[in-house]
Amino acid sequence: LATTQDPEDRFFYVNQLSRALGHRPEWVDEWRAARPGSALPALFSGALYVRSAWEARGALRGKYVTQDAARLFHQRLVLADRDLAAAAELDRRDPTPHAESIWVALGLSLGQPELHRRFTEVNRRHPWHCGAYRAVSQGGGPKWGGSFDTLFGLAQQVTDQAPEGHSVHAFVPTVHFERWIYFGWGKDATAADRQGYFRTPHVREQINQAAQKSVVSPAYQPGHQAISDRNMFSMAFWLLGDYRAQLEQMMLTGPVITSVPWNYLSDPIGSYREAWEEAAAALAAGRRFR
Repeated sequence: LATTQDPEDRFFYVNQLSRALGHRPEWVDEWRAARPGSALPALFSGALYVRSAWEARGALRGKYVTQDAARLFHQRLVLADRDLAAAAELDRRDPTPHAESIWVALGLSLGQPELHRRFTEVNRRHPWHCGAYRAVSQGGGPKWGGSFDTLFGLAQQVTDQAPEGHSVHAFVPTVHFERWIYFGWGKDATAADRQGYFRTPHVREQINQAAQKSVVSPAYQPGHQAISDRNMFSMAFWLLGDYRAQLEQMMLTGPVITSVPWNYLSDPIGSYREAWEEAAAALAAGRRFR
């Protein structure tokens, strides 16, 4: 980590290593004691607390989370916030602690102004930070006190201003997925709204435009985000009914399925197989679109 200076790489490794451990081992305290002037032990400790906090809470909606789980969730997020603030102070150039802390602001319900303040701190240090945009796609929506107007405003900003070939363009389908699944929660939405959402012209146009600026662009340089990017667009294309574009992305990833967005469906693996087989059969029959 000390030699990993690229902010996207650094965030990726901190995130994946903390997920792989799944808990906070005792050697983290030994590491911090041995390197009191280093931001890395504090950063990694904070990331571990973030992962273990959300692990304790689970993926259930708030009203279904038990009191014990909620207490652990809160305690660990408070500890995460302390360690991430220490890391940010020790290395003021690094956007990683600020990106991780967006999940803390979300979980502790610190409010939209605080969430966006932390998001701004990331962007001041590294514009178009994919991890920060991923966090805001969750925390900036109505289920956490935000709004789709804000999310779609950010998505338009990405489309208009982000460099061509950048993975951050996957934020566009991510926001549309958030809107799509919210039809099952919102009071002003119906099942028909959800069924037809990805067929509406403006949704199709925005997703195609985002794809042209990222995974389809000659400027796209596949990195750590590539598997996630391609899964995001392949499911979006499936829902759009664009079989050729969908299968092109699936062929590039092989049978590697990311949890987001396929876990938005009740049977992620079965749905992926269904999508692949449906597209392959349609193209074999000479049909590109549903």
